[in-house]
Amino acid sequence: MATGISIRDFRDHLTEYSVRVERGELLVVQRLGRSIVLLRSPDEADHGRRISITRLRRNACRAVRLAERRPLLVLWHCRASMWMGPLPAGVAVEHVRRRRQRRGRAA
Repeated sequence: MATGISIRDFRDHLTEYSVRVERGELLVVQRLGRSIVLLRSPDEADHGRRISITRLRRNACRAVRLAERRPLLVLWHCRASMWMGPLPAGVAVEHVRRRRQRRGRAA
């Protein structure tokens, strides 16, 4: 199931969340209870602006605002470890979880 986390919690526990996402967990960053950014492990076809996890840690709120508009690939130890991207309009966390499960079964 997708887990909703606040921006503050994301910033404060970035490394922990990066590890969880890398292991396949789906996270959704929320601002004032509204889902704004999807975090998931990257696929081969994913693209986006590359940003180091160190830079993300320093500028977490700014990076989340940027990821609301266009995808970011977060690099940790020189490899893509997390994809951050905008949620499609009107998609609830529950719908994201179901879509992720369907993709997992098809793979």
